[in-house]
Amino acid sequence: MARERFPEYISPNDMLRDEDGARLKHVIWDMIIERILIPGTANPSAITDGWPRFSITDYGVTVIEEQKPVPYDADGYLSAIRRATPTVNDAVIEYLAEAVGTFRTGSYLASAVMLGAASEMVFNELSMAIPHTLSCASKRDKLAAKMQRGKMRDRIGTVIGWCRNNVQLLPGTWSGDEQVEDIERIADLIRRRRNEAGHPENPPRRPSREQMYSYLMVFPEYCSHLYALMEWAKANPGCIV
Repeated sequence: MARERFPEYISPNDMLRDEDGARLKHVIWDMIIERILIPGTANPSAITDGWPRFSITDYGVTVIEEQKPVPYDADGYLSAIRRATPTVNDAVIEYLAEAVGTFRTGSYLASAVMLGAASEMVFNELSMAIPHTLSCASKRDKLAAKMQRGKMRDRIGTVIGWCRNNVQLLPGTWSGDEQVEDIERIADLIRRRRNEAGHPENPPRRPSREQMYSYLMVFPEYCSHLYALMEWAKANPGCIV
């Protein structure tokens, strides 16, 4: 496979170069730590079981079959978000990089906090863009003030309320109740998980690996939809009477 896809990386004697062989070992150990691979074959009673053979865990099969960029490939995951959402704020990417990095090391509390920060950053940007769609100056100022006060839960509620009141005017998939409801559920889920992870409790309410994986997997599309609405709001000032 390596010879066919990357012939320039194969030595004349058909072996990986030393530096690439070392990288391969690092990747294999990363996947063991992340519970995608385990040493040994799928049949522990086989005479050939054990090193240097590996098998894929049930969880690993789920990850490998995923068609979207996965957080186990941090560079690919973040690059895919930048491609899908070219205007994404650099701060959002920084928070996401931390969320992915801590997820890969099993620090799920920290990952939840960083993912929550990324989500809040996107909502803060959206909250600043939405008031400009109102043609009435007094209504615009009132909505802007409401958007900026209160907690994240209040900001989400204000944005969702504005969407529902103007759903027929919104672009693309936003012009239906289903999209608005999905965004509300995802935003609130990430917010609550961030709060649970960030507020000290004994014992801490630690999200599971599977939960954090699902949150990270849904975030790119969620982020893309929010930025699409944000760009529409910026491009259509005063469009709502």
